[in-house]
Amino acid sequence: WSVSLAPVLPSGTVDWLPWVVSPGDIAQISFDGIKFVHSLVIINIGSNPSIDNILIAAHTYDTLNKQISGYNFKKIRFIHIEDVGIY
Repeated sequence: WSVSLAPVLPSGTVDWLPWVVSPGDIAQISFDGIKFVHSLVIINIGSNPSIDNILIAAHTYDTLNKQISGYNFKKIRFIHIEDVGIY
């Protein structure tokens, strides 16, 4: 007998609108407008979420509670993780 050890990857929905995000969602940014190259964890949002009041955490320079608007990006997308997958 054999067992497949291929991982099942997380899945989620992608949105382009900042007012639909929640803490725990992922923001991906593109510096060139083509490739999304940096992922940020949303940790806090204002009462009316906008680019100016979404706070993130990231591995870059141990970033915590940084406004997402502090990044100089050309495109942004938001991912709400719906399933983490199982083996």
